[in-house]
Amino acid sequence: KRVRQLGLGHRPLVETTPRMSLTDIALKEIIAGKLDYEALEGSDGA
Repeated sequence: KRVRQLGLGHRPLVETTPRMSLTDIALKEIIAGKLDYEALEGSDGA
C-alpha cells in the first residue's frame, strides 16, 4: 500500500537517494520506525 502511495506522489518520510526504488523507500520507512505493518489474516508465509 505504501509503495502505491509513493507512486502516486506522496512524499517519503525518510531521506532517499535518486537510485532508490519505491519498495526500498517503503522498507526504509518501516526500519526507521516511521510506519507500522501488519500481516494479512490467513497468510501462512507459503
